[in-house]
Amino acid sequence: MALKRRQSLGGGLVEETLRFAVPTLFTLVAEPAFLAADSIIVGHLGVAQLAALGAAAAILTLVTSSFIVLAYGTTARVSRLVGEGRHAEAAKLGNSALVAGAIIGTVVAVVLAVFGRWLLTFFSVPAAAFPFARTYLEISLFGVPFQLMSLGGLGTMRGLGDAKGPLYVQVAGYLLNIVLNFSLVYGVGMGIAGSALGTVVSQALVAAGYLWLVALAHRRTGGTRFADFASVVEVFSAGGPLIVRTAALRVAILLAIWVAEGQGTVALAAFSASMTIWMVLAFLLDAVAIAAQTSFARSLGAGELEEARRATGVFVRLSIVFGLATGAVVMVTAGILPAAFTTDPATRSTMTELLRIVAALQPVASLVFMLDGILIGLGDFGYLAWASLASLAAFLPAALSVHFALDTPANLWIAFGILTLARAATLSARVARRDWSSA
Repeated sequence: MALKRRQSLGGGLVEETLRFAVPTLFTLVAEPAFLAADSIIVGHLGVAQLAALGAAAAILTLVTSSFIVLAYGTTARVSRLVGEGRHAEAAKLGNSALVAGAIIGTVVAVVLAVFGRWLLTFFSVPAAAFPFARTYLEISLFGVPFQLMSLGGLGTMRGLGDAKGPLYVQVAGYLLNIVLNFSLVYGVGMGIAGSALGTVVSQALVAAGYLWLVALAHRRTGGTRFADFASVVEVFSAGGPLIVRTAALRVAILLAIWVAEGQGTVALAAFSASMTIWMVLAFLLDAVAIAAQTSFARSLGAGELEEARRATGVFVRLSIVFGLATGAVVMVTAGILPAAFTTDPATRSTMTELLRIVAALQPVASLVFMLDGILIGLGDFGYLAWASLASLAAFLPAALSVHFALDTPANLWIAFGILTLARAATLSARVARRDWSSA
């Protein structure tokens, strides 16, 4: 069911946001949950196959995740059109997002086909795993266009206020993926190639599911089902700045992992595990931020500028409370969670120390996610790109200082905290100075 608007953003906003955030959260966590199942299936083939899956999947994820902008940018634009009462145009923009995803996905697949072998070499994939990784990557390329089409469809449905439709499509696709992968890997005996093929088929069916959802939206609005060049360009116009924003954050994470690698096995294991907890919490925070982004863009489209300005305070307070709550949970469980990752006493001890820093950063991280969502809802993509680059510039000397002088895992997380604080400062400054009369 589509997200219903309240008469007062300040009054029912929290309930509205949380109602939209819950199915959004399940949609977000579905992918890593079922990817874990895929790893279990392939893992029983052998260590080389599991290593190959990890290497190839990391390359695919690194590339395709850079185009998450297809979801974020489309959500903001579709939500604003809905707020303006232009429902047919909003649905039409969904067609354009699907077309843009197919075009970008095809280009990415071709680039990976040309440079895939070099990338596997660059990431130092072991010789025993290399042929398996190459097989998995080469087959998986056929699913990239479907994957990016799905991002466009996901952004469209969120913008239209439908969080449950994407949940049903994604979960059905991932369940089918598990069945197909197990059947092809073991039933047919295709090995790791079966896992890649099963994933491609599932991605194609998920993309078909989004085509169906967007078609239903057209039926409700009575609009045309065809995309046009101008609306495809509109989708692409948000892509550049948002890609810069996302790429800057990816570089920061890769730099942090590089620094952790230089600190030894225990430090790397503890940092990687604590980063996993950070990313799980990010899914929780992102679900609320996406819901806020949708409501915010829609309110601006409806011309409710003063209410949107007042609503910013509600969103900020909600994010801080949410961050305090998640931080408290991590702080309390910091001595328990490491046991789920390792039996090594040294790694457990180090991870406990790092999780306490993660817990302390949660209120700031939650605020960052919320402000990021608000500015995406405003369509302030250029500033988001600048803010991410400025935050990366603040993180670089801190990370390098850790690598060359202050070489401890705790200091690395403190450096990552500087990145988070820099993002909070730059995003807060923008929202505070926003001219709401011209939003």
